[in-house]
Amino acid sequence: MQYIAQLIGTKKSHIQYFRTRGPLMHRERRKYLRTAMKELALILTDQPGLLGPKALFVFMGLSFSRDEVLWLLRHHENPPLHKVKGKNADDLVDRQLPELLFHMEELRALIKKYSQVLQRYYTQYLCGYDAIALNQLIQEQQGLPEEESVILTSMCNEIGNLSVKQAEEGTPFDFRGIRLDWFRLQAYSTSNRPGLNLKDKRELAALINQIIFHTKFEENFHMCLEFPGQNRYIISFPLICSHMQACTHEICPEERYHIRERSLSVVNMFLEEMAKEAKNIITAICDEQCILSDKKKMKDVLGPSW
Repeated sequence: MQYIAQLIGTKKSHIQYFRTRGPLMHRERRKYLRTAMKELALILTDQPGLLGPKALFVFMGLSFSRDEVLWLLRHHENPPLHKVKGKNADDLVDRQLPELLFHMEELRALIKKYSQVLQRYYTQYLCGYDAIALNQLIQEQQGLPEEESVILTSMCNEIGNLSVKQAEEGTPFDFRGIRLDWFRLQAYSTSNRPGLNLKDKRELAALINQIIFHTKFEENFHMCLEFPGQNRYIISFPLICSHMQACTHEICPEERYHIRERSLSVVNMFLEEMAKEAKNIITAICDEQCILSDKKKMKDVLGPSW
């Protein structure tokens, strides 16, 4: 009972800690990610050949940014019921969120534009290094069961038969078989049956895991309108809607039509609001210019003393 009481007390202290410091920590993290994603996009735009070896950093940046966006949206919509001492409510409101979304979209567009660069790089990596390294590890294994040996040999042959020509010709790659074989190996190693124990074969497990990675390869919107410094990034909102149709699953293809219609309606709403805001900005600029012009005319008529 004493242990349970200590555990409950520890959890309460952790909850209190994150209530007071969590929003500030996430705000600073988003601030860092905005700069990092912008610099990453600039570098890769200038040197798209780096997309191959630096793809992991791109995916890490996109993943971290996605997590921060989701955290902000969830906590902004569901603030704590009790006011926490020392907590600033502004930490749950981010007027610069569109900038982060814009750089995420920019990196995503670069990956789509230079997808063949990524394909060539990882095709060469798979057949030129991974296949050779896996074959050497298979040869070093002693007393390998027949089923595991067949699976590993099949994986080695499949990635060894890849060629850069396939990527250049646009031939679609299908690595589902390799991934399923990796799942089978993991299932075999965790069962009670005698066989390959991945716990004792860390180098083999790490290499196969690396191979699998190589084969994979409304309120905030209106708040952005009210913050002129972020207007340049506001196009990120309708761009995000273009992803919605890709959220369907092959088991439920009938959802594609409804999701597409819904995304189109949201895009139209965003574009209408953007057009209205652009009209208001242009009108305000014209009014200001008219006032300045009238003042200049009055000054010319009445003289410098006016």
